This record gives sequence, structure tokens and C-alpha cells, in this order.
Amino acid sequence: MSVDLHWGALHEMFSFQLDADQLWQTAYVERREGMSFPSLSPEHLLLYLCAHGAKHCWRNLCWLCDIACHIQSVPRMDWDECIRLAELTGCGLLLKHTLLLSEEVLELQLPAHIKRYVDDERARVLAETAQTFLLREHGDHPGYLGPLRYHLALSKGWRNGASLVFERVFVPAEPDWDRLRLPRPLYFLYYLFRPIRFVVERLAVAARPSRAASGCSGTNAEILPC
Repeated sequence: MSVDLHWGALHEMFSFQLDADQLWQTAYVERREGMSFPSLSPEHLLLYLCAHGAKHCWRNLCWLCDIACHIQSVPRMDWDECIRLAELTGCGLLLKHTLLLSEEVLELQLPAHIKRYVDDERARVLAETAQTFLLREHGDHPGYLGPLRYHLALSKGWRNGASLVFERVFVPAEPDWDRLRLPRPLYFLYYLFRPIRFVVERLAVAARPSRAASGCSGTNAEILPC
């Protein structure tokens, strides 16, 4: 079992955010197999599952199946509350295009008023983009520009978009530290090393597609650095 430690619900660079304090306030105690543990409310869990899949550009079909199974397991889902939370946190477009994606790929049956809510042109375009990520050939590298454009389409305003681009392209993360060990006084060089590493890795993938396919797990993991 792998445990992922977070100090927030989502990375700050993404426009779709869920307030951690609100997540705790609406949490409830769930009991399974003789154990009790805090769990997210059904409405917040749905939004979080949508955000998680969008964050990773739908690299795994199971993330979409999780959403469909969650909706089917909660027949009394408070959809009005879910929409209210989505609009309040700026996740309306996130929720719409994810539900459209679930409807198209998994034939998920949505309530009539939710069908009307998700009937949005921008959401349909994003759902089509997400579907290309989801249904690409095994080992086929989606590149860096496609996921970046996808996340920019979900951003709110130029400030949020500029912050996303800067964070994605220049701010160093664990893969950079693993590949290049620099002493602390030279840490600023990571901001130059990171974009160079992206270009070199993309050229290597383009030149050796068969090798990229055999190592797709490691490559894909670095498309969207945390």
C-alpha cells in the first residue's frame, strides 16, 4: 500500500481548487470492516475525483471508473449541493467536462437536470481533449504542450495561466533533483536545468518511440510534475 502525504488538496498551480478546511468540515465518519475513519462527503469526493483525473490528464481509465462507481454507489447524491460547491470553488467547468467524459466513455446515466447543466460547449471541447488522453495507444507519449493547453483551458484569467506555465516549466521538482545534484548555493540553476531537461527528454522520445513505449511509466510520471 502506498500512502501519499499532502499538505493541501491540490497543487496551488491548478485553477480548480478545493478548500481543505471545508473538506474537513463536511467530512463524516465511515465504518468498514469493523474500522472507523473520516471520509469526504459524497459531493466533495466527486469533485476531488474529477480534479485528480484532470490533474494527471486522465492517464488511467480506472480514475474515470472511480467516478462512475462513486456516482452509482450514492443514489441520493445531492447534485444541487455538488453544483453549488463546484461553482463556489471555480470547479464548474471541471465537473461539467468530467461528467460528459464519463457519459461518453462509460455510458454513465446522469439525471435529466445534470444533463442540462453539463450541456456546455467549452465543457464538450475539454471532454474531447480528455478523451484523446484517455484512449491513446499504450506507450504513446502525449507530449508536454497538449497537457499544458488542457490545464490552461481550465485556468481562470491570465494571472492563473501565467502562474501555471511558470510552475510547470521552471519550478524544480523531485525528477530534477534526482537527475542533477547541486550544492545549495547553486540551487537557482535548477530553474534553468528544468526546461532544458524537458526539451532533451521530448527529443529523445520522438527519436526512439519504441524505447519510450517500453519505459512509458517513468516518462508519463514526469509529464505533470507535482
